Amino acid sequence: MKPLRIEHVGVLVTDPVGMARWYESALGFEVRVAAEGTDKAVAFLADCTGNVVLEFGRVPGGEPLVQHTTQPLQFHIAFESEDPDEDAKRLIEHGASFIEVCTVRCAGDRVLLLRDPWGHTIQLVRRAKG
Repeated sequence: MKPLRIEHVGVLVTDPVGMARWYESALGFEVRVAAEGTDKAVAFLADCTGNVVLEFGRVPGGEPLVQHTTQPLQFHIAFESEDPDEDAKRLIEHGASFIEVCTVRCAGDRVLLLRDPWGHTIQLVRRAKG
């Protein structure tokens, strides 16, 4: 069997294009496609490597995922960070909100949880060396 590569990860949200623009300005993503109609919208964006692609979408009858999450780690997007505290400050200046320092981690890791302006969990991670 030939292994499969992830093409993108998609999630339903309330404001796909607005979120894509925020992830672009606050996190350095590249918006590749953004289209919005009356009842549908979609945005595809890639991280700085170009290898990780997220799709934010809105479709009729589809409920945004954040309405179903009860715990911040239930669904989150994790970002590698050399300095999670400084990156958290920068994201808060862009409208994110701080949740907590994550205690579910390996010894020596630094993991912070924030929410983007739409309520989705962002995790900033610095892994311990070795």
